[in-house]
Amino acid sequence: MTEPSETDPQAVALAAAELANSGRRADAIALLVAETGVSEDTAGRMLDAATAERPDDLPEDVIAAAEAGRRIEAIKLLRETRSMSLREAKDLLDARCPAPRGSGCASVPALTAAAALVACLTLTCLALVGCVAPSGPTDSGRTTGPDATPTLWIATYNIRHGVGTDDVLDLDRTAAAIAALDADIVALQEVDERTRRCGGVDQAAWLGTTLGMHHASGSFMDYDGGRYGMAILSRWPIESVDVWRLPTGNEPRVALAIDVSPPGLGPMTIVNVHFDWVEDDGFRYAQAEEVARRLRELDRPWILLGDFNDTPGSRTRELFASLGREGRKPAASTGTWPAAIPNVDIDSLVAGPAEAWSAFEARVVAETVASDHRPVAASVTAAD
Repeated sequence: MTEPSETDPQAVALAAAELANSGRRADAIALLVAETGVSEDTAGRMLDAATAERPDDLPEDVIAAAEAGRRIEAIKLLRETRSMSLREAKDLLDARCPAPRGSGCASVPALTAAAALVACLTLTCLALVGCVAPSGPTDSGRTTGPDATPTLWIATYNIRHGVGTDDVLDLDRTAAAIAALDADIVALQEVDERTRRCGGVDQAAWLGTTLGMHHASGSFMDYDGGRYGMAILSRWPIESVDVWRLPTGNEPRVALAIDVSPPGLGPMTIVNVHFDWVEDDGFRYAQAEEVARRLRELDRPWILLGDFNDTPGSRTRELFASLGREGRKPAASTGTWPAAIPNVDIDSLVAGPAEAWSAFEARVVAETVASDHRPVAASVTAAD
């Protein structure tokens, strides 16, 4: 057995792990008590946490789907087989498959139960014996610690009221796609509120509850026994909601604005847009001009996200690029619609005013089924 060292918490954890895995739980507890100064109850809880169900105990079909990049399928399988909430399933999958935020799923080697136990106990021992201050990913995937740069993870997604490219209404699948983005702020377009076609569901409220996020909604118009419009999901409390009525085009349109105060970044306004879709951009540009006017009047930083229904180089997109910083998409992956073979770039994110934010890159997420658009995600930081 590995001998512990007073100055080596990892050795303490390894020794305790070897004892626990060999059936000598009482000895493992005694070792933790002696080396870390915790009570027997605390040592027992440390072992219980470390020996709880590990990622390598996941069903084979879940692991196969995750490692093949089919993250949403893996989350749904977990929910079905383990009777978990969507958030619980996502969190468990994240432990097995820590994909880059805003992406699908990166394949990583499975942890052995022993290695997982050592890792869990080591982190606990480090905190208890005071060797280092815990720093690193929190339970939400964010980096903490004195040297961490405050970062805002944002995404925009036209969800087509939960109808995928297979023409099936599946709001659970939509929720899984949003959860996979792991964003702090998500702007959603084409959201139904209690329409007949969606079974009377308030989609914004349902998604917010399911994902454990605050929500706000803005209606374009009455539709099919309910209302149709947009929504914003936020990890933080929403301080105020404002619906900006825009010039009417082929359909009525609004912009949905909320105020939030992300930790480390302070007060800001988030604005969600879905501009007119017809080829003639007259209506669309009139709507964009009204949004630009409102943005110029703000006395705080802002983030503009949404379905612009216009492409880079158009006067609508250039108008907002002149007011802030637009997320740069990789040249090989700029299209956001149609989801199956995206060759049109109409969904985007802009942070402004330009002097408030650092330049940033945006990522088109390879989700091909949950909607006819692909999500766009990015991380933004305040300018130095």
